[in-house]
Amino acid sequence: MNNKKDYTKIAHIINPVVVEKSSDLFYAQPITIKSMFEARMFSHNGVDVKLFAAVYPEDEILVNKDFDKIIFLSKSVLDLKEFNIKRKLPLIKDILEGLYNNSDAEYFIYTNSDIGLQPYFYNYIKELIDLGYDGLCINRKTIPKSVDRIGMLKVENLSLIYTLDGNKHHGIDCFIFKRSILKKFNLGDMCIGFPPIGTALKENIEKYSTSFYWEKNANATFHLGSDRSWKKPKIFSDYLNHNKQEWQKIDSNIGMTSLIDKLRFEKGFLGKIKILLKNL
Repeated sequence: MNNKKDYTKIAHIINPVVVEKSSDLFYAQPITIKSMFEARMFSHNGVDVKLFAAVYPEDEILVNKDFDKIIFLSKSVLDLKEFNIKRKLPLIKDILEGLYNNSDAEYFIYTNSDIGLQPYFYNYIKELIDLGYDGLCINRKTIPKSVDRIGMLKVENLSLIYTLDGNKHHGIDCFIFKRSILKKFNLGDMCIGFPPIGTALKENIEKYSTSFYWEKNANATFHLGSDRSWKKPKIFSDYLNHNKQEWQKIDSNIGMTSLIDKLRFEKGFLGKIKILLKNL
């Protein structure tokens, strides 16, 4: 299945956001951004990597000159409906459309803004592409905060962070796909930051790629800690429900094909029983 090319153009986009110091993103985002720059510098001659940031104007302060392009967002999920706590979350389709309109790269990468890259990340992706895969999902390794006994989990200690062992994580937060299939995606009005956004991206990539690969245990990306703020139902349940409803409206040929996914996002015991009966 070898499909090696001498030269591959890759465009990688993230969505940095200004947050309070109490947020995990306050410490994670600078590490993510620095790791992207270092991975680009480490990439070999067969890879042309361009880095993009999709931001609201008020978040531009986080984006430095090393990014190749800033894409300004205007619309958010708050323009669609009322939420108990206002969080200006972008729609994933707007982020990806911005990348499509501003890059001619053959391959696109989207990662969450708290996902760090190992220095060899882009070379790793290139080698998978050369093996013939044109759609990829890469699960991260989670570095427990308990390892930070000497205060090393800081952006200035990135080389130390690279050396830390991480735990396998089931969530998907790194997506690679060909530019040519993006227009086929159906992501509804799903916003980033809440499930089942990872499932939605993965299902679209898997459906429209000719050769899909899901790596669940590679040491290619990392995340500091395993905090999941979206699991606070009384605070953020309306965002979670919005994404669930959007995903359920999408074409059933793309929708939650996994029985596990269906059960995970169905409320109540009776609802889960109905799903099980339908799948008998």
